[in-house]
Amino acid sequence: MLKHHLGRQQPKLPRSLRAPRPWKPTPAHIFAVRHGSPVFLMPRHAYTTSTHFRFVNKSKADKQYLLQEREVAEELFQATLGILRQYSEFLGNLKEANPAAYTAASKYVPPSTIGKHVRHVVDHFRILLAETSEHGGPHSKNGKALNVKKMNGDDVMFMNYDARRPDADIADDPDVALAAMDELRHDILRLAASPVRIDTPVSVAATVASDNERDAPFRSSMGRELWFLCHHAIHHMALIKCICIEHSVPVSENFGLSPSTIKHTQNKSRL
Repeated sequence: MLKHHLGRQQPKLPRSLRAPRPWKPTPAHIFAVRHGSPVFLMPRHAYTTSTHFRFVNKSKADKQYLLQEREVAEELFQATLGILRQYSEFLGNLKEANPAAYTAASKYVPPSTIGKHVRHVVDHFRILLAETSEHGGPHSKNGKALNVKKMNGDDVMFMNYDARRPDADIADDPDVALAAMDELRHDILRLAASPVRIDTPVSVAATVASDNERDAPFRSSMGRELWFLCHHAIHHMALIKCICIEHSVPVSENFGLSPSTIKHTQNKSRL
């Protein structure tokens, strides 16, 4: 019976669930990069349709969940581009209003500066993007990031935010920081158009205890880590806002507010 079962021809998957075809950036993607538009067309292989959902009998609720996952993928990349754009707009305005404030030390958030917070955010994004791109070009093979190893039979991408190498020029020069933000936006859009999926398993090594030489591993996904970077960037926006108030630098009302806080405020105002 087992031999007969294994020898049976497997049914073909619906076209919507088969492996994606090779995809190249369209003029819409290129336009979005050049003009900073948050709206762009998502390639199908960027959606989170993991194997856990592919080979089970799907109810109507399961199919609806897949549709929601596609929306999550698009919203995630759009949100990331929007946050990086906020940083670029802030840096451009700061250069015009008070460029010296970029490296001015804070009395209330010592010993930080606006430049050091911006550098810290850029360094974290570069750690994740280094696995999928190099000098702005796709750095993947067969839809997998290069730093992939086998872990319990699964392909897992390994990364460590604590292994970053700070770029001092970003902390000292707002022009260098602006160029770095532009580079990050380009890489994010190329990542969205690449075969690397947002449900790619990730193992994040982190220093949990300062007296322990070994790092602690945490299982995650590429999409979850990208959203962590967004939240991390917003958190540092809030700290930058404190320094701006200290140095009388104007910032927008929503600068440093998370999407959930903005949503809660809007819902509260409707009551």
